[in-house]
Amino acid sequence: MTVGLAAFAESANAQRKKVPEDPVQFVDAVTGETVSEVLVMPRYSVYRGVFIAPEGPSKAIVRNYLDHPFVYRAGTSFKVKHPRVFVGLPLLMVFIGEGRDLDGVLVLARDYYPLWTDDLWWPPGKQRKLKLSPIPHERWLPLMKSDVYPLLNSSRLKQNCDIWQVGERCDFKIEYDKKERELVRSFLTQR
Repeated sequence: MTVGLAAFAESANAQRKKVPEDPVQFVDAVTGETVSEVLVMPRYSVYRGVFIAPEGPSKAIVRNYLDHPFVYRAGTSFKVKHPRVFVGLPLLMVFIGEGRDLDGVLVLARDYYPLWTDDLWWPPGKQRKLKLSPIPHERWLPLMKSDVYPLLNSSRLKQNCDIWQVGERCDFKIEYDKKERELVRSFLTQR
């Protein structure tokens, strides 16, 4: 196996592992103080088609979706819902079916820039600390209105994708149920 394939296989293997539930510390990047409450918005991928082990999708349709947002409070277990990894028919080193992965999470906190991270699979014992950069409130609110509020009344996200770190074009299915949409809405509107 070449170095490139080995690196890809290791990366894909890490995605299949559960995210550790150890507490994550979100801190102010300027003061170092703990941010007590954040909204975590996971992004997932679905791959349907033919997969060749260990490289991954060979001929597949890929779609991204947002689901299972949750409010995380400092010092508690960090519990991200994991999709079922693979459903299909294995044929030696070829699999036909559907695979799902957790791509990462978007972290929102009042008066902080959104933070996208796919660095969730930390080694045991390593301190899990992520820095949030402050933003003036008069800039935070318009950012939320343009990039996050559209998630509340729509079934797809096709614009304002910069905060999701996917470039200019995106097409995410929003699979939030009524309760999850209310959770996001109440988090964004609380004082």
